[in-house]
Amino acid sequence: MPIDTSLVEKDGALVPKAGPAVTVSAGGDGPFATVADEAGNSIALSWPSPLPKPTVERNKARYVDAAGSGADLVVTVLPGGVRHDIELRERPTTQLNYRIGVKTSGWKLQQDGQGRLTVTDSAGKLVAPVAQPVMYPKPTRGEKAGDTQAGTNANAKADAKPE
Repeated sequence: MPIDTSLVEKDGALVPKAGPAVTVSAGGDGPFATVADEAGNSIALSWPSPLPKPTVERNKARYVDAAGSGADLVVTVLPGGVRHDIELRERPTTQLNYRIGVKTSGWKLQQDGQGRLTVTDSAGKLVAPVAQPVMYPKPTRGEKAGDTQAGTNANAKADAKPE
């Protein structure tokens, strides 16, 4: 069966039409994204405050101003799971700090010897690496993602640790 990560509403949540076992929040309390496998193992990511109803475009759910005025939480469903980003629509005037709650069932979130986060199964086998949090300026006309120019870096801190 082909994978289609386009989000559709089902039972009060957003799920891909055909693809990974991912659930994305339709707004409110609770996890903003949950990824599971057939054996019942899962990892759930939670936002510290209730989320607004998202706008949905294909495989992306955008929670406008969820991270503060001019800062949106964007959850993207991918063929292998989920990705989340904070998109700044305005240059911040203070340092930004975001804390995301993580709850696992069956899988374990831990740090490896180099300080990177990983998700492992009960036998300690790697299920998935967790991308290191990064912040970069949104490209403007003529720039590519990752390009930076003097004065365009957001004043932000991205940090992730298992609790």
